[in-house]
Amino acid sequence: MYSQAVVLFLCAFNVMSATADDTCPPIVSRKEWGAVPAKSVQPLSKNPPPYVVVHHSASQICTDEESCKRYVRSVQHFHMDIRGWEDIGYNFLIGGDGKVYEGRGWGIHGAHDKRHNSVSLGVSLIGNFQGKGSNGVSVSIRTTVYKL
Repeated sequence: MYSQAVVLFLCAFNVMSATADDTCPPIVSRKEWGAVPAKSVQPLSKNPPPYVVVHHSASQICTDEESCKRYVRSVQHFHMDIRGWEDIGYNFLIGGDGKVYEGRGWGIHGAHDKRHNSVSLGVSLIGNFQGKGSNGVSVSIRTTVYKL
């Protein structure tokens, strides 16, 4: 049932986000946002992965590169130093500035969905999208997910 919800969600993104602009969104590397090195790195058991799991951070939306970098660093700190994980849990995070922030990156086992970590990419939309209608920022983020 959970997998069907993810597929339905991604199909909805596909329809809602179709645009004439098919350029790839800018990707901010770990080095650019100031990541600390991972404690360890484990490859995905299936690469390319058959699933993408989309999360939201349940936080304020960051709207410029500096605030998004600061937020991604805080997520990495929380995941590594408070939760004791090997690195930031997500493979990628998408800010309200329309940029993609590299988390663990491509082909790396995440810590975002216990049942699917070894066979999926985890993408977190920075912001709280529960119970809110679409606005300009969320439409921009959905477009970025589609292009990723």
